[in-house]
Amino acid sequence: LLNAIDAMPYGGKLYILVKSNRTKLFIRIIDTGMGIHEDRISKIFDPFYSQKRRGSGLGLFIVKQIIENHRGRIKVKSKIGIGTIFFIKIPLINKK
Repeated sequence: LLNAIDAMPYGGKLYILVKSNRTKLFIRIIDTGMGIHEDRISKIFDPFYSQKRRGSGLGLFIVKQIIENHRGRIKVKSKIGIGTIFFIKIPLINKK
């Protein structure tokens, strides 16, 4: 969420959409920020990769690790000047 806010220095909209079915949780995080260049999308989950002056490059790396540790997946789509969408899918644990 902090990355989304940083991507909208002049304001914008941030949406968090959550949906589930019996077996999965679906989360979409959508911003109307600057977008991510296509050649950088494949790198954003790499450790120590950052486009910020003061970024450590560990935020999205850690997010991805947490999601994958819960057997989930995270994907991203982005368009310059339009914004970015993160898609997160996490299996639900059935407690019976």
